[in-house]
Amino acid sequence: MGNEATKPGKAEKVLSWFSLESRYRRIARFYPALITVALLLPLAIMLGIPLSGWLIAMSAGGGLAIGAAAVAHLSHFASAAGNRVQAKLYPKWPHDSPTNLRLHPVDGGASRQKKEKWYAAIQRLTGLDIASVAGDPEEVRRVINDAVAELRTRVFAGNKLAERLDMHNADFGMMRNFAGLRPVWLLTSCASCAGCWVTYAFQHDHVALPVVATALFVGCVFAALVIEDYVRVTGRHYADSFFGALDACDEECIAKAKKKAAAQARPSGRAVAGKVENADNRACSEKEPPDHSNGV
Repeated sequence: MGNEATKPGKAEKVLSWFSLESRYRRIARFYPALITVALLLPLAIMLGIPLSGWLIAMSAGGGLAIGAAAVAHLSHFASAAGNRVQAKLYPKWPHDSPTNLRLHPVDGGASRQKKEKWYAAIQRLTGLDIASVAGDPEEVRRVINDAVAELRTRVFAGNKLAERLDMHNADFGMMRNFAGLRPVWLLTSCASCAGCWVTYAFQHDHVALPVVATALFVGCVFAALVIEDYVRVTGRHYADSFFGALDACDEECIAKAKKKAAAQARPSGRAVAGKVENADNRACSEKEPPDHSNGV
């Protein structure tokens, strides 16, 4: 029984090392590392290294294969390098992230009416009042950051209404980390291209592989030129999904509050409109903890 209890922990540690234990880490960490190493496949085939062995080792993310080990280490390096890219694109992170910035009172990315709607929704869902501190620049940044963090970890976590947000969060992480690995995948694609042509010069066989390696290298050069701009695009997509989830969760919260107020008023034989309206602002912040799993 004791050994059985330790097995899940060991397996979880192995999956964690290879960045496979969660959907976010698979997409944001493992996939950029996998793509980086996979760029060496044309050269590996030219040198006679079995393609099937490489694919199995890398897709499994384990074993003693050199490819899998490289992917495992690169997945952790990708996260660190991605954070450097994030710091470059958003030097005041998280305050200048697309989500936080759009909530700031002085930002012109959304209309005043839309922001007032978001502020009211955030106050209902978290109890934090952004509008009340609009005159204090430092405090408003702190309140916005607290509100965004609480929405992500308490309201959106495991909520079906926020599934699209999880997808765009993983997309942003993947592109950010892939941008961080830019020097590595430029090097691997260049090495694969040069190695394929050198091998072809001696063997005069499999000309398609040097051509493929060249195409991959050219694609990587182009990607290197535009990758940072695309990271910004994925960040804006995440912000769009964030506020879509905020609106959806707020509408659900208001509907539940009205339903609860109506149910309480029904035994007395009358439904008081004022009671229902006031319940909108109370029930959402005083509601029972949502049945959500822990988020990312």
